[in-house]
Amino acid sequence: MPDNIVFPFFLALSLISLTIGSVSGYLAYRSSKRIETEMSMVLWAIIALGCVVFGGLIWAWFLIPIIMNHI
Repeated sequence: MPDNIVFPFFLALSLISLTIGSVSGYLAYRSSKRIETEMSMVLWAIIALGCVVFGGLIWAWFLIPIIMNHI
């Protein structure tokens, strides 16, 4: 029963995190084209890496065990 409440919450949280990570990665790539924006590129890359890692950890710690428990 609690899995039915927890699963959609963590699924939405992971999808938001992965989306923000993807957009941040694109912005880091776009910032890398210009010479004067090294700090902007580094900031976007750190945000992208953090969000992708956070989204992946949510899948590893919460979502995959819930899915395996229901199979």
